[in-house]
Amino acid sequence: MNKYQRCVGILLASAALLGFASMGQAGAGDDVALSFDPKAIHRQMWEDMKPRLASRAEMETAWLTKTATNWREYDMDYYRIDLEINHGAQVIYGRVGIYGTVVVPSLDSVMVDLLDTLTVDSVYDQSGSLVFEHLDDRVTVHLDKEHVQGESFYFTVVYRGKPASSGGFLGFSFSSRNGLPLITTLSEPMGARSWWPCNDIPRDKVDSVDIIVTVDTSLVVSSNGLVVSDVDNGNGTHTTHWKSRYPIAPYLISLAVHPYAVWHDWYKYSPVDSMPLDFYVYPDESLNSRQYFKYVVAHMLTVLAGPFGLYPFIEEKYGCTHFNWGGAMEHQTNTSTTSSAFGYSQPVVVHELAHQWWGDMVTCSDWHHIWMNEGFATYAEALYFEADSGINYYHAYMNSFDYPGGGSVYIQDTTNIWNIFGAIVYDKGGWVLHMLRHVVGDSLFFVSLENYRDQYTWSYASTEDFQRVVENTAGIDLGWFFQEWIYGTGRPYYVYSHLSEPDSAGGWNTYLHISQVHGALPEVYTMPIDIRITSEAGDETKVVLNNRRVQNFVLHTDTEPFVVTLDPDRWISRAAMWEDYTFHIITDTLADGIQTLPYADTVLVKEATDNYRFEMISGTMPEGWVFDPATGVISGTTYQAGEFTFMIRAYDLLNASYKDSVEYAVHVAAVTPRPGDADADGAINIGDVVFLIRHILRGGPLPPVPNWGDVNADCQIDLADVVCIVNYIFRGGPDPQLGCVE
Repeated sequence: MNKYQRCVGILLASAALLGFASMGQAGAGDDVALSFDPKAIHRQMWEDMKPRLASRAEMETAWLTKTATNWREYDMDYYRIDLEINHGAQVIYGRVGIYGTVVVPSLDSVMVDLLDTLTVDSVYDQSGSLVFEHLDDRVTVHLDKEHVQGESFYFTVVYRGKPASSGGFLGFSFSSRNGLPLITTLSEPMGARSWWPCNDIPRDKVDSVDIIVTVDTSLVVSSNGLVVSDVDNGNGTHTTHWKSRYPIAPYLISLAVHPYAVWHDWYKYSPVDSMPLDFYVYPDESLNSRQYFKYVVAHMLTVLAGPFGLYPFIEEKYGCTHFNWGGAMEHQTNTSTTSSAFGYSQPVVVHELAHQWWGDMVTCSDWHHIWMNEGFATYAEALYFEADSGINYYHAYMNSFDYPGGGSVYIQDTTNIWNIFGAIVYDKGGWVLHMLRHVVGDSLFFVSLENYRDQYTWSYASTEDFQRVVENTAGIDLGWFFQEWIYGTGRPYYVYSHLSEPDSAGGWNTYLHISQVHGALPEVYTMPIDIRITSEAGDETKVVLNNRRVQNFVLHTDTEPFVVTLDPDRWISRAAMWEDYTFHIITDTLADGIQTLPYADTVLVKEATDNYRFEMISGTMPEGWVFDPATGVISGTTYQAGEFTFMIRAYDLLNASYKDSVEYAVHVAAVTPRPGDADADGAINIGDVVFLIRHILRGGPLPPVPNWGDVNADCQIDLADVVCIVNYIFRGGPDPQLGCVE
């Protein structure tokens, strides 16, 4: 161990004594001071998504017993949501037009979601009233006739009542601020059904929606898309008509009502085109909100357009509306946000804005894949700060929310919505993209995002859909990556050591030993790992593909290495610890052999001294190979073919604790049969005649491959075979045949 290795060991030992819990190495950005705590911000995001109900049991009662609609039989095309809101009585009166298309051979009824706390008065279509049942939080509408595949249907549901759990998580909230009415919605993941009938799943987007709301004239209505009209009804109420002409999922449709102060900004996305930015804020926050939103949001839109493309809803708007939750929600074209410092913080504003691409434009296919929304938006925060503050800040930002916990990013159980939102889908989900970027490289990563956006714009996607796009773009199989990082339940813990010595051919060889010592699944993480070697010539980074639990690498440099660092820029979510290099067999694999040909390979050991020996402790080598316990050389010629597995142990003669074992699997390929080549020297000649005569008449050895000596294929080796070979060599006789000697 040289002085540099010794110093690193002392430093790491000191770090361990001081409680270096993550056992991680310093990485790029570690000396950058962040102005935010992203991990805490993400924690508040998902904690504020949790319901504000009396107990978890109340939430489970609300959702666990519900079954799906018959959504696989139809595709919703359009909703017309017409609401009259009585904020004094906390009651809504609704009339929702529902348009869809049949996608099965025939359909005579449509089932949509609507909580039983609301009362359905009637359902009708152009032909008149329709028969319906409202049970178990679903409305089953019997259509006027049987509709065939591809045929459209339409009906209107008329209903009324007080939405469930007002002020809670199930979608619709009546509250107040400074004594003034405040009505807001937050329908993610399955709360749209608490205030309007719909197919309440993320994958069934409608092409467009109209939202028409009648409220007291003192109140302002904020929603998705653009305002079509705002009409004073002359009776103390007014009706605001919002329209969105982009595809939208039910949980992204929003409503907020309050005596809002409204101010505007512009996003100038080309020299001749601009898009309105609308801010519906609490009156007492009008000036303060400008400090955090004016010009800032426009700048963020410009930055995110770099990696993600032009803002998806450019023909409508982007806006922010204050609501009575502690967090924020990416309602399409109209983010809802708290008026606290949290809601104004740059990471939160960027996160919700990024959702307009990832979550709104492209939506997760179901809540199992929620990381496709939240992980993408979280990673967008880091990309924004990279563009604004540089690559070191990017790394510092990523490092600040590294996720060391267990569990899979893919959410197994979505019947209980407490499972859907958690740090893992935000933090580890963001890290999945960070790691994927380094695996495929910057260029292919961002082209993959572009291709993913183009293929799934206005649609929905699963993890497998995204994986497929990246694989097709990069031209590589990434099943191993997604399996371990999306469906695996942990992260790797690397213990590594290294030894450097001069290479006899010039330069230096560094022998790097990496062990994965984690207990979580998968047992072995396959990852390319950056190894930075520092010498007098500067820094040189080499990449090794670590795909075994224990693995050795030989890295060559022109000058003597001083420091060897694993994953210096922290492109992998991992723990890592350096240890002294002791005693390792560095030959992880042996060359395969070929039947009848000479073989030579060597099992190599590296340690501080040369006092080691070898022994084979299990398995069987091919017959004819010889293993030298002093040198580790394997040599010889075998006439066997097939798979051979054996284990070799090396041990130090002076230090009993220095030992290592490796199990080898060697394939010996069979050569093309050569009937008549009795001595297996590669040729059919008089030597084969002599070999057979010695065997038959003088008790000499069998041919190495007996069937090559049975050239008349009568299943025995005798003088008749000698005659056949003589005839073939000297008289132009028939070709020798492959024998059948048992």
